[in-house]
Amino acid sequence: MEILVEIGNNKQQKIIASEFKVIETILNRFKPPLNIEKVIVPFDFIKTVNQIQNISSFNSDRGQEQIVLAKTIELNNSCILVFSPNIYTKGWDNQMRMSLYLHELMHAINHRRIPKPITKSLSYNRLFMNLYILYDEYYANRESFEVIDRVYPNKSKIFDDFIQGNFKSFLQSLIDNKYYEKIKSEISLFRIHGNIDLFLKEVHYIFDAAAKNIMYVYSYIDHFDFAKSQEKLINNSNFINKKTKCLIDFYRSKYLKNEFDLISGVDLMEDFLTNFGMRFEDREAGEYCHVLDI
Repeated sequence: MEILVEIGNNKQQKIIASEFKVIETILNRFKPPLNIEKVIVPFDFIKTVNQIQNISSFNSDRGQEQIVLAKTIELNNSCILVFSPNIYTKGWDNQMRMSLYLHELMHAINHRRIPKPITKSLSYNRLFMNLYILYDEYYANRESFEVIDRVYPNKSKIFDDFIQGNFKSFLQSLIDNKYYEKIKSEISLFRIHGNIDLFLKEVHYIFDAAAKNIMYVYSYIDHFDFAKSQEKLINNSNFINKKTKCLIDFYRSKYLKNEFDLISGVDLMEDFLTNFGMRFEDREAGEYCHVLDI
């Protein structure tokens, strides 16, 4: 595993590189070895993520005052982990960074566990991939929390504040229903222009942010007592209903059993997507999306 630290002086670079030893320690326990090709702390986080993936669309700003600070980039037979230089600034400590390292490491580990989609149809594969993408987020959070508890039985105040601040941010982003209103607005615009491809393009990033925030909120609720005590608040989100809770219960059950066979949950994902105004089906001409009112 190559470690590239582009920020700081030589002494600071060595200190940062030493923090990644925990990743190497965990990797050495896997048989066959897990292939993380590189860990990078670049000068320019956004530019580096885009360059590695040969894209220009990645943006660290997810809206609702939430910023992406790390990225696991999946290659054919390996992964690259990229961490924002912002996590080495004032206000961050080792425990906070370690929780982020572990979260991304879990994504890399899960990359090998997640099966390739069964090529049944375009719509089935879409449901299949969304099912695993969201479970990966839920699983990575819960597992990283468990490891942090073992490594750091005594948490720093700055870490506790970090965790509670994250939960508050994720929760607020859902209960203020801004994501929901954005989806409704795109549905209304679709009723005018009728362009399904345009609708899906505009809704993609809203869905990605909102759906992942739902996973984050429930992963906190399922691990931290302070978050559990506030669970009722999430019911103020228009995205939280029986369909969502059935999917979360499915993920909870799979996590507790450490299972990655999620095939039986495809129908749950189909129902969950209707919360965002989407239902997919296959036609002779290809995949079709029914745009539903919410």
